[in-house]
Amino acid sequence: MPGENRHQSRSNFNGHHMLDDYAIMEQQHKHQPTADHSEPVGNGSLQELYAQLVQKERDLLLAAQLGKALLEKNEELGLQNEKMAEEYSRQLESSSDNKI
Repeated sequence: MPGENRHQSRSNFNGHHMLDDYAIMEQQHKHQPTADHSEPVGNGSLQELYAQLVQKERDLLLAAQLGKALLEKNEELGLQNEKMAEEYSRQLESSSDNKI
């Protein structure tokens, strides 16, 4: 998908592209370095708190990316719906004109 227009990649109505995007984001999320947990630390230590903060930040970023992708898809589907409604109206008008 590199270099591909993101709206084009989501143009299929079946949703596979959005699932692919989610899988890619999830893989990127998993491969980001985490805090070093090799040394035992006490409950509530600064290292543990920092690791939790880093994880929360990653989760928030992932949620934002998914939210943005869903908003884009929703907008795209809304436009498709409008076009289909306009086309249907034109067909109804055309069929009613042919009956007269």
